[in-house]
Parts: sequence; structure tokens; C-alpha cells
Amino acid sequence: MAGKQDYYELLGVAKTAAPEEIKKAYKKMAMKYHPDRNPGDKEAEEKFKKVNEAYEVLSNPDKRQIYDQYGEDGLKGGMGGEGGAGFDFSEVFKNAGFSGGGFSNLGDIFDNMFGGGRGHARNMPQQGTDLITKIIVTFKESYTGTSKEISFNRSSTCQFCNGTGAEAGSSRKPCPTCKGSGQVRSGNGFFSISQTCPTCHGEGTIIEKPCTHCRGTGFLKETKKVEVKVPAGIADGMQIRVAGEGNSGLNGGPRGDVYVEVRVKNDDLFLREGNDIYVEIPITYSQAALGDKLEVPTMDGPVDMTLPAGTQPNTKMRLKDKGFPDVHGRGKGVLYVIFKLEVPKNLSDAHKEAIMKLKEFEKEIKERPTLKDYLEKIKKWFNK
Repeated sequence: MAGKQDYYELLGVAKTAAPEEIKKAYKKMAMKYHPDRNPGDKEAEEKFKKVNEAYEVLSNPDKRQIYDQYGEDGLKGGMGGEGGAGFDFSEVFKNAGFSGGGFSNLGDIFDNMFGGGRGHARNMPQQGTDLITKIIVTFKESYTGTSKEISFNRSSTCQFCNGTGAEAGSSRKPCPTCKGSGQVRSGNGFFSISQTCPTCHGEGTIIEKPCTHCRGTGFLKETKKVEVKVPAGIADGMQIRVAGEGNSGLNGGPRGDVYVEVRVKNDDLFLREGNDIYVEIPITYSQAALGDKLEVPTMDGPVDMTLPAGTQPNTKMRLKDKGFPDVHGRGKGVLYVIFKLEVPKNLSDAHKEAIMKLKEFEKEIKERPTLKDYLEKIKKWFNK
């Protein structure tokens, strides 16, 4: 090893570190510097080799004792020293069945290497997987809340074999490959890897005669209907969790959950932003100039509103607590009313005559702050 860097420093542990601490540190470092995670990085590749070298010594009680007393030279070429055979970690992966193409999940590989793998957990109860489905509600339903019946397909424990996968009257027998342990070991020399048995997939047993109903899987598909309560104030894209209605678990484990994604239809009149609602109301010139009493629509029905005289186009007024209720019960939003000035089209002669009179009257209006501001900006622009 170039420079004979201290093995403990390489793994980032103290010389008094326990074997489990060394194993944990090695796993972290090996995954960090693995070539598949650092393609083309020669420095990372060299670091990966050194980390493996360090772990091979420190994980072996005899070699660790020699190293602690005499250092790397005391190993006499046992690994990585002059004349040593060297330690090719890639060969271990290759003999373990991980050759070529990279690794899809390095965590699974290291779990198997340290004997923890999934095989040991296969016989333990495991929660079933979750499901996702969708419902569509109207804008008003999202405001008031509602209930919807949903229908979805899920897997349930086969009632004919009680989830064993074996035909009635049949039984399971010890796996001939792993002899019932659920694990097989492979590797060269001093280094071996424990893996999930490929024959029984870690179960430790195999089925003599598969159930004809579930074909040995232990599960059957079924259609389930559930009533879902949609809370008032729910927004588009939010999810509702229905606990315990997902797929059945393994080995008697609990069911997973169902997540219902809510899609809310757009409304022709109202627009929602957060918990606030916007509505546009058209007004005439006379209403804007003189003011008026208007009936404004809200989600709970119409309310009266006073339009002040001299209201400008696009003026926005607010009605407190007329917005959406917060889905978590924290009050309600605001309803914003935006007044849009509507200019009439296709005027009659009488209308045109009335507007011409208005035009003449407008020339006599002396107080026009918006026009005054506009003219000052024009003057400033051309005097630049």
C-alpha cells in the first residue's frame, strides 16, 4: 500500500474500535468510493482498493493483532505487501454472482456480504405495499367537503392456502440448496459472502405442490370498494390516506395503506389561489363613476356590496372569511372581488348621442389625476 497509510485512519476509526464499528465504517467508505459510483475516477478507485485492504486486515482478529503489534510489515506480504498475492475485491463480487454491468443496489450487496441480507427477514411478518388511486371532485365539493366511493384492485391472502402457497393437504419441505437456512455462502479463500438462497428466495423451504388458486404465491387479486371522506378545503393534488386497505402483508404482516390523490375540477366563475378565491364582476362606466349597490356571488350564496363612486377599472375589494376553509381547520381565506370595466359595443343612435354629450362634458372636467400623471411622464420622456 503506497505510503503505508494507517488502516485505522483509512476507515476513520480509533484503534480501540469494536468489530461492529469497523464493519460499519468500512461499509460506508466502500460504498462511497466504489467504482460504479465514481466511473472514471482513478483516485476513488485507488481509495476503494485501500479501504478493502484495510478492512480485510482489521476484520480478521489474528491479522489485526499482528498488525497492531508489528504494523503492515508484520503481515509478511499476507496482503498487499511485497511479494504478496494481493487482494482483488472485484473477484469476490464476481464469484458472488455480481459480475458485469454494475450494481443496481450497492446497499443490498453489502447487506448480503455481512449476512444481514433480506433472506433473514423473509420469514418475519412484513407490512403489505401501499396503493395509489385518484378521485375527481368538483370545485364546490372541494369547498364543502364530500364523501366518495373508490374502487381499486389489491392483493389479499389466499383463503384456500391461508397464504402458505401450498395446496391443501400438501406441505413445505426444507430447501435442498440451503438446507433450510435461507442463505448460501460463496467466495474465495478467507473471504466469503452470505447471500439469499436463489432456490427458496430466503424462505428456507420450498412448496411440494403449489396452490392451484394462487399458483403458489399465497395471494389473490380482489376488487375493493371503500368510502372516502374528502375534507372541506382540500386542494388539487392533495392526498388522503386510507389506513390498512392496501395489499396484504407477508407472513401475516399488516396490510399497506391506500393513498387517494384528489383532482379538483376548475370552475367557470371562481378561481382559487391557496385558500383565497377570486371572482371578476363586470361594471359599466356609470356604475364606476357614480357608485352602485351590487350583488356579489360567494361560495355560500350572494351577498350585497357597495361599489364606491369613482371606482377605477380592476379595483380589487376583499370579503373576509369568504374564501376556502383551511383543510387543517385554521380559519378561512378571503374572497377578492375584481371589478372589470365593460365597454359597450354595437351602440344604438340614441346611445351614441348620449355618449357624445358625455364626451363634451368630460372636456370640462378639470381634476383628472391619472391623465395629469400620464402627461407628465410623456413630457419627461421626450425631454431626455
